[in-house]
Amino acid sequence: MKNMGDTARINYEMARWELIYRIDLRDRALNNYIVAIGAIFTIAFSRSDKNYSLLLIIPFIALGTTIITEQHNAMIGRLGYFLSEELGPFFDEIDEYAPHWDHSRGLLNPSLKAPGFLNRVWGHALLLITPSLIALYLNYHLFNLVNFHFESIIWYLDFIVTVFTTISIFLVEKFRKHIYKLYK
Repeated sequence: MKNMGDTARINYEMARWELIYRIDLRDRALNNYIVAIGAIFTIAFSRSDKNYSLLLIIPFIALGTTIITEQHNAMIGRLGYFLSEELGPFFDEIDEYAPHWDHSRGLLNPSLKAPGFLNRVWGHALLLITPSLIALYLNYHLFNLVNFHFESIIWYLDFIVTVFTTISIFLVEKFRKHIYKLYK
């Protein structure tokens, strides 16, 4: 028969594995995105007619990848909070204290953090937003208020989607910072 300590250790181990798995899934989503964007740019730039309208799919792929990666980032933060702030004190109560990463000084000490431009959020922003901005720029001629047509609508939607992608990335970063502030 399992006691509370056994149950807590199993919950800790499973939550830790889920956190690691989510990091892997997030990175796989970004890798798949990079491959897809590379293929789209290769096809678009190899065309002899210099029609870059194929690039207009990029902001939608970027948004989908952003939703996936940032959902994983939010859950990674929540799992870290669970491990540190819920299970950690429980282990203390049953005299089974052991330091763990989610509550370590190495993670939480501001002086040990990477410089701002090396933060994960800037890498995600660079990878997810830059191709969308290039697609919008190369198709700027579609930004036409006088001769409004289907591709113009797509260009405007791409612009809105790119703004939403940008906001989403930075909102999740704000959420993660909020979670870290809750750590004791």
